[in-house]
Amino acid sequence: MVYTSGEEYPGKLYSEVGVYQFRGYSILVLLLFPVQYIPLTGDLFYYQTLTVTVHLMDQTSENLLFRNTQTDQSELLDKIENPSVESTYRQPFHAPIFSDQYDLLILTTDAFKAGFQPLADQHNVTGKQTIIRTLTDVGGSSPEAIRS
Repeated sequence: MVYTSGEEYPGKLYSEVGVYQFRGYSILVLLLFPVQYIPLTGDLFYYQTLTVTVHLMDQTSENLLFRNTQTDQSELLDKIENPSVESTYRQPFHAPIFSDQYDLLILTTDAFKAGFQPLADQHNVTGKQTIIRTLTDVGGSSPEAIRS
């Protein structure tokens, strides 16, 4: 039982929520727990600083959703907690966002995009090149916008 425990609670300094995609950028979401509590003694500990080290892996394929636009970068910087380090993760830009070299297109809303990522990843693993586009990416839900 937590309330009579002699162990620190929550007992960890971080928890990984997941890696999410936003306009071709991968965003790692973490929950940090700088406060630890020992219920049995009533002791409370606070870490004034936490250092987070993230080990990056080389991508095995080009991210076709990365457009390298100022608008995308600006919107990204509004969403993240540490915009000063964004440029340290910059990948070289090689391809346009949507090449003609894909087998499957998933068209969805911004709200459901993250939910379709596991499906797209599974298709990509099996060799079916899959990209996800949102109605925002294509400029609306009209057939003309989708076709363009």
